[in-house]
Amino acid sequence: MIARHRPAFTVAELLLSLAILVFVGLGIAGVLAATASALDDRAKFGDPSVLAALARTRVDALTAGARCVLGTEESPTQRTLVLWLDDSRPSATPHASELGYLRFDRTHGALWLDLPDPSRRATPSAMARRDGEVESENGWRGFRDEESTAGMLQSELLFEGLADCRFELPREAQRAEHFTVLLELAPDAAHHSRILTLPFAFEAHEVPVR
Repeated sequence: MIARHRPAFTVAELLLSLAILVFVGLGIAGVLAATASALDDRAKFGDPSVLAALARTRVDALTAGARCVLGTEESPTQRTLVLWLDDSRPSATPHASELGYLRFDRTHGALWLDLPDPSRRATPSAMARRDGEVESENGWRGFRDEESTAGMLQSELLFEGLADCRFELPREAQRAEHFTVLLELAPDAAHHSRILTLPFAFEAHEVPVR
């Protein structure tokens, strides 16, 4: 019986095989690490505390320089905090284009920020028609709904999945130099609820002339 000789692996072939295995292993490890990191980032981003911080950042950025709280409104469907954003039409009194609204939609458990849509007041004639002076004592009541119906506002969703949202002021609204937004999260599967606190302060508090 004739013995057949099988060619043996050379050292170079073994080293090449090992290098390929290491390369493939590193690639798989990289993919697993990236997946784990993405899942971790998603978990962090979905954390209510992180979302609340993002919501506060957006409010701070969009309402920087706000003067004061004009007041708050309640209805069966929403709770609204009315902000005097700036005095861009210098008069020491609020105008329609200077008002913003933090609005809690009770029906959908969502917190919105409603701001004037500058594109709807792009011309002097449009500004004159839709930028009347708002009586600071109570002229802002119901004003958000009027502006929304007229298509004069743009809205940004800040937070959803809320059981409730409350606005706390330490004193009379227009005299308050700061306010707090309390976000009550919807109960989880274990019926545990959680309240997140978002404090805000005015950098240059100013009360409108009455």
